[in-house]
This record gives sequence, structure tokens and C-alpha cells, in this order.
Amino acid sequence: MKNKLLNYCLLALVGMAIFLMGVILLKNNAERYISGLCMGIGAGLFIIFVRKVEAYVVEKKYPDIRRHIEIEINDERNTVIRDKAGAKTNQIMSYLLLILTITFDFMNVSLYIVFSMVALIVIQVVLFIIFSNQYNKKL
Repeated sequence: MKNKLLNYCLLALVGMAIFLMGVILLKNNAERYISGLCMGIGAGLFIIFVRKVEAYVVEKKYPDIRRHIEIEINDERNTVIRDKAGAKTNQIMSYLLLILTITFDFMNVSLYIVFSMVALIVIQVVLFIIFSNQYNKKL
């Protein structure tokens, strides 16, 4: 288990190093998108693994918390709430993506971007049909 904690700490340090590399590239006026990418990935890695270290330490100190969290995650009421919230969020995001696609088309944004967004809308509809059929057969 200590190996797990060590891995989390090392990956958090790698995230910080990637973030700092992005900051250094930004100061040296290198390609801005590369420095932005480094800063985003580094910050994301750092935050994720610092959170994992924190969760590991808290679970080690208070073992009953882990059991309580598992009960909360697997509770049917919470599962239904998460499913309904996810469905409503997906519905709203579909409309927002459609509005953004139309707006980009009127702004004469590159056709590759507009077609990419249209492809995302089509993929979303196809995934909805696939998952609906799958869950219909399962239930």
C-alpha cells in the first residue's frame, strides 16, 4: 500500500513538473498552444493525484469512512438521482451544442470545426440509440 502512496506522490510531482515546463515555455515565447497544453495537463495531473493522496491518507486514518462511501455510492436512491441528473445534463448539452454549431456556421468559422461539431451531434444520437436498445434488452 505504501507503494500506491509513493506512486500517487510521484505522479503529482510529474504533473507539477509538466505545469512548470509550460510556464517556462510561455515565458520564453515558445509556441503558445504547447505551453498552454503543458500547463493544462500538468495542473490536471497534479490536482488528480494530490486528491488521491489525500483520499488515501484519510481512508488510512479513518477506515470506517471507506465503508460509508461505498454504501452511499451503491445506494439505489443516489444511483437514480445520478442517472436522472446525467440524463438532464445530456439533454441540455445537446441543445447547447446545436446552438453553438449553428452560431459557428453563421460566424463563418472553418468548415472543419463546424463539421466536427455536427459529427459530435450525430455520434451523440447514435450512442443514445445504442444504449437505449442495450438497456431495453437488459431490463
